[in-house]
Amino acid sequence: MANEVKAIYGCAQKDLYSGIRLLCKHYGDDQGDFHSYKAKYTLTWGTDLEQAVKDAEALPDSVSLDAIAEAMRPDLLLKSEDVIDDFKKTMGYIDELYTNADERRAQYLIAGYNYFVGAEAHDWESVKQLGVKNVGYVTGNATALEMGGINMPTGFPADALTHSNAFGTQYLSYLNARGTGTSTSAKISANNAITITSRGLMRDASLGVYPRNATMKDRYIWDSIMVMINPEVAGMDGYVQDAVSSVMIEGAEVSMKMAGSPAILTKTDANGRYGITGITAGEYTYTITMAGYKTITGTITVKLRTVSRRNFNMVMV
Repeated sequence: MANEVKAIYGCAQKDLYSGIRLLCKHYGDDQGDFHSYKAKYTLTWGTDLEQAVKDAEALPDSVSLDAIAEAMRPDLLLKSEDVIDDFKKTMGYIDELYTNADERRAQYLIAGYNYFVGAEAHDWESVKQLGVKNVGYVTGNATALEMGGINMPTGFPADALTHSNAFGTQYLSYLNARGTGTSTSAKISANNAITITSRGLMRDASLGVYPRNATMKDRYIWDSIMVMINPEVAGMDGYVQDAVSSVMIEGAEVSMKMAGSPAILTKTDANGRYGITGITAGEYTYTITMAGYKTITGTITVKLRTVSRRNFNMVMV
């Protein structure tokens, strides 16, 4: 459509409004510094921008794509469970074919184990990659896994492909439905206007108001604003095994603790794997304990948007 208004803000509308409101709060604290740089930055400049945010927020949406995306989640979850179940079956076929623990673990990794923990935590990208890796593995190793007809069914690779493709299609639709939503032209235009005004404020903060004050400048950087209003999370996963036999250890307790916060606990499953996700990025002390084994402890810096992989070899007491 030739007259369609395009959004220039690369975030959800709710985050746009919350982010600009936080900018306005910072501006209220620092108004004198801005006024010293440009006389246009008066006491009412910030309140005018806040009112513009309210006005934009009050304009009606024609269709909320965020709501559509949320409606897709139940079906996306069901399709992800099909992919995860297929991988679990693959591990069972691997167990039948390989009796050595090291060989089994190596085959798990080739089949996509690195994505397994994330997939079970409903990380959709991990589910997608798990499905692709698993299909490639069972297709390429079908003859060996079938073991002359006593292990993997001949139709399993085709079923896994169907499930992987079904999830991939639904996931793509979900991604397309996320974002700002399809709004009326008036609402998008209003959102664009407050975006332009806010960008001018942030640019002036960087170039003229706080050019040498990194701490103050950071208060007017959009990425920093987004982290403040919508903290991103991360995690740690991996497996725990016996250092001598390489047998995966079930029931080992894994603890992660950030200074000033309660410890986060989980235990390894029957395959020796663990996963702690949905935690705030930062410095953690981890502890791995298991009856009959020496305790393992250390520190890890968990980064934004990253699930850090840590595998542990426990030594018997």
